[in-house]
Amino acid sequence: MNKERKNIGLAILLIFSSLLVCLDRIFWQSSPDILINDKVNIQQSLMQIYHASTLIGIDIFAIGLGFLLQSSEDKSWSSAIKYWIYTIFVGTLGLLILTLFSREFSIVDLYNMLFPFVRNTYGILSGIVLGMLTLPLFNKGVKKYENIIKLSLLLVIIAPTIFNKDIFGFVNGTVFGYILVNLGFYGNYIRSKLSVKKVVTRIILLLLTNIIVVSLMPEFSKAVHNDLSTAGRFTNSASALLILLAFYIVLLVSKIKVNVKNGYVDFIIYTAWALLVISNNQTLLNKLIEYNRKTAQSVTRWILAKDIKEILWLMLIVILSDFIILGICKLIGISQKISNFYDIRADEELSQFFYRITNGIKSWIKAHRVYLATIAWGYFLAIFSFLMMNTKWTVAPNVDVKYNIFTYTIGVRQAMVLVNAIIFLLFLKFIFSLTNRYWFSTIVASLLWIIWVVANRIKIGIRNEPILPSELSMIKAWRSLLGMVDGWILLLVVSVIVITIPIIYFLEKKYRLPKQKWYSRVAWLIIIPVIFSSVTFLNHEKSVIHIISGGIGNDPTFYNQLAGAQKNGPTQQFLNNIDVEVMKKPSGYSKERMQQLKDKYRKVATDINKNRVNNFKDQVVIFNLSESFSDPNRVPGIQLSNDPIPYIRQLKQKTTSGTMISAGYGGGTANMEYMSLTGLDLSNFSPTLPTPYTQLVTHRKYNPNIAQSFPEVVAIHPYQGVYYSRTEVYKRFGFDRFYYLGSKYKIKYKKKIDRSPYLSDETAYKNALDQVKKANNGEFINLVTMQNHFPYDRNYYNNSDKYTPVGEGIDDYTRNAVQDFSTGLSYTDTAVKDFISEIDNLDKPVTLVFYGDHLPGIYGGVDMTKYGIQLHSTDYFIYSNKYAREHGARNLVSKTEYVGPNDFIALMAKQTNSKVNAYQALLTEVQEKLPVATLNTQKSTVNSYNTHTEFVDNNGKIVKYKSLSKKQKQLWEDYKLLQYDITAGKNYWKNN
Repeated sequence: MNKERKNIGLAILLIFSSLLVCLDRIFWQSSPDILINDKVNIQQSLMQIYHASTLIGIDIFAIGLGFLLQSSEDKSWSSAIKYWIYTIFVGTLGLLILTLFSREFSIVDLYNMLFPFVRNTYGILSGIVLGMLTLPLFNKGVKKYENIIKLSLLLVIIAPTIFNKDIFGFVNGTVFGYILVNLGFYGNYIRSKLSVKKVVTRIILLLLTNIIVVSLMPEFSKAVHNDLSTAGRFTNSASALLILLAFYIVLLVSKIKVNVKNGYVDFIIYTAWALLVISNNQTLLNKLIEYNRKTAQSVTRWILAKDIKEILWLMLIVILSDFIILGICKLIGISQKISNFYDIRADEELSQFFYRITNGIKSWIKAHRVYLATIAWGYFLAIFSFLMMNTKWTVAPNVDVKYNIFTYTIGVRQAMVLVNAIIFLLFLKFIFSLTNRYWFSTIVASLLWIIWVVANRIKIGIRNEPILPSELSMIKAWRSLLGMVDGWILLLVVSVIVITIPIIYFLEKKYRLPKQKWYSRVAWLIIIPVIFSSVTFLNHEKSVIHIISGGIGNDPTFYNQLAGAQKNGPTQQFLNNIDVEVMKKPSGYSKERMQQLKDKYRKVATDINKNRVNNFKDQVVIFNLSESFSDPNRVPGIQLSNDPIPYIRQLKQKTTSGTMISAGYGGGTANMEYMSLTGLDLSNFSPTLPTPYTQLVTHRKYNPNIAQSFPEVVAIHPYQGVYYSRTEVYKRFGFDRFYYLGSKYKIKYKKKIDRSPYLSDETAYKNALDQVKKANNGEFINLVTMQNHFPYDRNYYNNSDKYTPVGEGIDDYTRNAVQDFSTGLSYTDTAVKDFISEIDNLDKPVTLVFYGDHLPGIYGGVDMTKYGIQLHSTDYFIYSNKYAREHGARNLVSKTEYVGPNDFIALMAKQTNSKVNAYQALLTEVQEKLPVATLNTQKSTVNSYNTHTEFVDNNGKIVKYKSLSKKQKQLWEDYKLLQYDITAGKNYWKNN
């Protein structure tokens, strides 16, 4: 290490200057009120002086580092590489540490840390590093052209200040950092030519000049422009006055010689650099400030409280980074390796240096070619696993977009491809650490990966979904599973295994690679299982692994497991489904307790049934989930020029009807469907179970639901059946037939409206009417429409301007979307009218339970924290036809203004005057005696992680659990016990 680097004076100055930079970045990030106050006063002038005193920090740092580096020409290239690697390490480590506290992460942030130059993450620091790289050229040039270099530096520094324009575009950018560090090189070169007296004199003059100019500029700005637009002309780090002051301060400190051990100086310099890394990284700075932010009542409070606290956070992160990174570097000797690799000798031409470096890189690649090839092979296998999840050459992750599978995999999902490649390489490394045989480990890991991918592909061909963790128990039935696989596939697998055995033997003998040390093997055998065990927290909303994986782009897509495998790869999608807790076990759950509950509600059922005259087996009941059906006029700030649903609005006045509180906004269809069919509440489930259809129903044999009370059960959905695993769900629910596009039970009367890609509600009702007419006795029909599904900005319908919304804050998107959506509602209104007219003419009891599942996600301008109830309120009604009313069905049911989808079983039983069992009796008690339970209406819970339960009373007001009566609380506990027993418990209710 060069002797100049032993001078601790400049190192301490670098620390001090980096703290000034931190103070500047943190304080001015808060936009203190004093700066936007248009008044000129002493406070304003003092603030300008304070600001200038912090802005000079970056100037002092860059110039000071230039002083330290100038005499180390032979080490400049290795220094540049060291600092750049250190920058990447500090940025990445800082991001991970702040992610722990901020609970926010984005793959873009990680890119900014790993590729700081191409992402322009640190403009000034990039310039300083470039200055290090060109230091040999500077030293050669300054000996020949000192005056030219001096004048050039002065011109670049002074010109922007004179003309008050950033004419070189270098303020706080790469060019700025490059100029400052070169100014430091020049300062060191002329240091001996200036006496201490001259330096001190110039510092005093520049200091006074800065104070006068900076403090008076607000007054001048006000006088000339009548505002403060030029008040900060000299209050910026590119001000020539500040730069020159910084230059002479560094020059003065460099003349004070206090030598200490190299290690101390290095640590101080690296700490100062790390502070600059974080304070000049907007991502890290924003995370830090957001984590600590509280409303500042005054500038003074901010300075004294917030700045200090956040700088201490920076120091903590930086020192931790220093110890970790420098410790690692020391352990593996990376510092010396870089020095040896990148050293440039004074007598060596740059062309010779580049030639030597190129050869060194070639030699390194050749020495590590096998491992590099393995990494490339892992990346290829990751891409292969993604492509194999597709049955066509195109993929549609959403209903309104379509990609070529290669473009989607390699382009859109690149981050997840890399994640899967890393998973494979870790798996390979684990086997290698176990066996210490490289070729054996690589080939076995590859074969297992390929078999795993092919197995997923086979299952997709059979069930339209990948392999899930819950299905591992089926391994016990491996004989029957193999029986489902084509014989040629099994023969191919066996042949490949037989062929690879001699290949492994040959490679291990002929191309034996160095074995791992025992301590390295032990370390990896501990580290890799720890890494994989983190997936047990993958779906915990606040866990680090969840935040990071989500930021990288992991999208579990629980509502469509096939789409999840196409987005994330089969391996990551499998891992996504490991961390699933159905429901927390309620206190008091036991076989005896469930028997008591069943006896209790049998008695309740007996009391209810005394006044009921009908049975479900004699009724035709239709549960009609109308996609996104909701009244736009209910949304705050929206008023339509015409009413799109006049018939339904009039019908709701005559029959059981009201408002349904949806647990979703803009999505969550299958969740509302699940609640309506089972009577169970989504908010009782664990946060790791956001989509019961795909995560719960498809893996359980016992799934009690309303369909099981009818002799014949049919589902109709005029769209694809793959979404939410409906084909499997309806089988588990006991449905006899499922009509969807592509099924063996055909959708008839296919009609679309104008340019809409979806089959109309008229189509849905005609198909449903066919089933109703065919029913010999009782029948249950689950009808899920598709007509009003998003997107709403494609101008699907003609004459949509008939329903133009008016109100505050309506932008073009909202206006167009609401118009198109409302036009679709008008077609639904007509279709419902015609359908009810048809069923009124039938001589059989027919009851229609009509409900919208959620609002469309087109009201972005409405504050959900303020209008959460309105944004989760859809319309519903229950209508019994004339024949049903003549045979005991009621026309109206009381206390139905606000209900949940889980209330429809009880409401339908009341309306049809049908007898209930103990299960349905409990649901009736819940509907009658408890407020509506739902998820937090202040959040857009669209197939996302369940939040706390919220209660809504019959007036549409939120009520707290503690305000419920003792009997209501007991009823709620009974309900949770039933739900737990059915979905996560031992099914005592059934077994008893």
